[in-house]
Amino acid sequence: MEMTWQKLLVCLGMNETDDQVIRSAGIFARQTNASEAIFAHVMQPQEIPAPLAEEYEGIVPSSEAVRGDMRQKVSALFDAPGQIAVRFEVLSGTPVRELIQLAATEDVDLIVVGQPRARGGEALTSSRLASRLVLKGHCSILTAPRETALKLDCVLVPVRNSECSRRALQAAIDLACLREGEPRIIAHYVYPVPPGYARVGLSYEEFTGSLLGHAEAEYEALMSKIDVGVARVEPLFTDDPEDRPALRIAEAIAERHADAIVIGSRGRTGAAGVIMGHVTEALVVTSPVPVLAVKRKGENVGLLQALGIIM
Repeated sequence: MEMTWQKLLVCLGMNETDDQVIRSAGIFARQTNASEAIFAHVMQPQEIPAPLAEEYEGIVPSSEAVRGDMRQKVSALFDAPGQIAVRFEVLSGTPVRELIQLAATEDVDLIVVGQPRARGGEALTSSRLASRLVLKGHCSILTAPRETALKLDCVLVPVRNSECSRRALQAAIDLACLREGEPRIIAHYVYPVPPGYARVGLSYEEFTGSLLGHAEAEYEALMSKIDVGVARVEPLFTDDPEDRPALRIAEAIAERHADAIVIGSRGRTGAAGVIMGHVTEALVVTSPVPVLAVKRKGENVGLLQALGIIM
């Protein structure tokens, strides 16, 4: 495998999303033969009036009490290889900062985090945590929606002819090939349609035909860099006149009955990397299926050090 997935950081919110997060981490650990899983919870400062704190002693649990609750949950739900090392970390502070710092100092390969669905178009706090970890983290991120178990029978990979897309597609193929049977990978190329096509005397069909030809050429260039192995890779091309690629991807997920999305996270350079980065951030908030955002490990370490987030 091109990427390694030996060390996992599993983020627990001590809420209803934890069950699926723990189960997904166990499935991923089994498939990749991971060697270590760090389960972490960040306790945030709580402003409770002193009289109430005195009256209801223990309303704010101690770190040891939280650690005990974590052990109980993980013992019941984490079905992973027997040889995997398991650790528990209870931290205090801002979740994004503390988790990013822990992932960097522990040289983590993958962060697993819950992704509750947005309600009424508004992202939940834990959804915002997932999107911020994708944006700022130094390694790959796996989101675990509460309603959906992690499966890799049919994986959709949004692609462009870019390095971040190549990494994501290769990672999806490598992971899918670890399971039995013939894995199915859908390489989804969404191409925007600029509104000014009529000014050059072309119909919508004529202009999108030209765009499709360009997309197909980019796809062939991308596939020339991929080791397909035993996987079956199916190209899917979608025109996008509304410039809403995340919506087009969600439609494809439903139409093709895909189990998960694997997508390249934001790159530092190149328009394709920036475009895919924006799409990734949207998907981790709205996707009904797990999202694996693949990032080159250590990509943001220099920036995080400059900002004082990690030493």
